[in-house]
Amino acid sequence: MRAWGLVLLVFLYAGGIPRARASDAAKEADALLEREWKEGKFPSVAAGIVTRDGLVHARAFGLADRKSGREAAPGTLYRIGSVTKVFTAAILAKLRDRGVVRLDDPVSRHLPGSVRLPSDPGGAPDITLRHLATHASGLPRIPVNLKPKGRDVYGGYTIAGLYQGLSRTTLDRPVGSGYGYSNLGFGLLGHALERAAQKPYEELLRKELLVPLGMSRTGLLPLPSAPAGALATGYDGDDPEREAVPWDLGCLAPAGGLVSSVEDLARFVALQLRAGEPGVEPLAGSTLAELVEPQRLAAEWKYGVGLGWHVSSRGEEGNAAWHNGSVAGFHAYMGLVPARGVGVIFLANATSEDCGAGPRLLDLAVKLFGTKPERQVDPALRLVAGEVAKHFTQDPPASLKDLFHETFLSEIPIDKVRGLLSDVHAKCGRAEGFDIAPGKTSRGAKVTYRFPKGKTARCDIEIESGGKIVYFYVRT
Repeated sequence: MRAWGLVLLVFLYAGGIPRARASDAAKEADALLEREWKEGKFPSVAAGIVTRDGLVHARAFGLADRKSGREAAPGTLYRIGSVTKVFTAAILAKLRDRGVVRLDDPVSRHLPGSVRLPSDPGGAPDITLRHLATHASGLPRIPVNLKPKGRDVYGGYTIAGLYQGLSRTTLDRPVGSGYGYSNLGFGLLGHALERAAQKPYEELLRKELLVPLGMSRTGLLPLPSAPAGALATGYDGDDPEREAVPWDLGCLAPAGGLVSSVEDLARFVALQLRAGEPGVEPLAGSTLAELVEPQRLAAEWKYGVGLGWHVSSRGEEGNAAWHNGSVAGFHAYMGLVPARGVGVIFLANATSEDCGAGPRLLDLAVKLFGTKPERQVDPALRLVAGEVAKHFTQDPPASLKDLFHETFLSEIPIDKVRGLLSDVHAKCGRAEGFDIAPGKTSRGAKVTYRFPKGKTARCDIEIESGGKIVYFYVRT
């Protein structure tokens, strides 16, 4: 008979959410998590919801270890498997920002000259760091010379084995020709980065990310900062009563070797939600935005790939960036929707290759804690709108033509536009200012021009990338 334990830790940040509503949201999130725990037959689950301000809600159900009866908590450590790849890609971006590497460096530049990398006989380009970070290297999912040790699939794979295996590898597809998920590729990326920076991978990770973010309970095992018994025991997915044999990834640890907790991962998610903001550390806001920007399409065009992150479209909500991980005895998911300012973490101590709990939690978090998407107005549109304001005169000057794209002018002569602005001037006077709001497209805006005596004219403007007007409609 299965004995279940239960522990609850809750963190709530009111931050604009009324206390009663926040409490109701927490209850709904807890109900979903409890259902996933029971229906997924996980020994334990731990999850958190994160905003730009940090962890707003966290809860854990079940037993981190059945023998001792130790209960799970948001601070319990779990192996996070391939979620590790997001951290490895972040290190790549940080070293790029410092000039240590370039994204399009051939990986061979950061390996011993004796290492023979696979190449395509058709003359495809060399494998670059960007190819590795976006799963476009053509390398297979796992090394060709992997030798499991019993139920340990990776068996402590060594650098010597990596070099030897690469020399015997045939590419699955030409370099850069398409998406092909590769643990081997990310292991090779981590190794190349530690050689480029002349520091072991774990030291790089601590220096560039973990220490600045205060993530003291994240790293490779053994983890000196973690107290005894902090790590959950992993159980087999096929038989959740049986303890799983841990995998020793060896030199492929940058592809899936990290352990962490909901509380620690929340710090990283909160950082990523600040993409695009000025003054962000330890990764610049522009770099954070680059990490989750799709760089290529994945299999069957279902989603895209950024640097380390997978990216899925959510329509008007923008994109979701996410990664899951499944390693012997553990499942992990980390995802966020930047436009809604919310992300989630879901961790469990049983293997699950196809668990939808993380995405379902993200959907609910967007509904309960997400901010409304803020559609931004392209700064170039403000400049164009300001220039148009100068031309509401009885006789708009010839320079008006410079604001419009040649394609627009081929359909509508500039004299008609001059006449339109002149007519508005005759009715309303000279424009004294304007207010601007986003339009239906990213390069469109609805502009309200203000005139004397409270009169207004409304104008729809759309520009192309060079700032020239391609759509223009005025009404008073």
